[in-house]
Amino acid sequence: MFYNENNGTRKLVCSIVGGIVYAIGLWFLIDAGAYVRRIDTATQNLKFQWILPFIFGTLSILFVNCWTADDFRGNGLSEDNQKRARTCFLLGFVGLVLTLLFAVWLAIVHYFDKEGQGAYPGVGLVLANTGCVLSAFIVRFGHW
Repeated sequence: MFYNENNGTRKLVCSIVGGIVYAIGLWFLIDAGAYVRRIDTATQNLKFQWILPFIFGTLSILFVNCWTADDFRGNGLSEDNQKRARTCFLLGFVGLVLTLLFAVWLAIVHYFDKEGQGAYPGVGLVLANTGCVLSAFIVRFGHW
């Protein structure tokens, strides 16, 4: 029913799996925020700076996946379109790697150094951004 001549099934399955991986990452972020509220409601709240890597990762997914394979090969409208597609693709992947590194740095600074506080919110933050990066890889290379 979902199959066509141009590997439509592969694209559909990769889109669904990428969406599921992204949703699991988002669940880790929400769960980490709920855990922070549970361990100490007076002083600990999920700060906006801890959510920023996931927001920028989501924007990087859009940069990576908004171009078709024809835009990269030069079969698009013009050669400028090919340069734009390759530039956005590169910026998207650089952004994804940087958001993952930023999430690891935030986890180390805010959660892994302190005694008496669980490290799960930091782990949840890293897992959320890992899910974001993996979903971008799955969708992009599944549609190629």
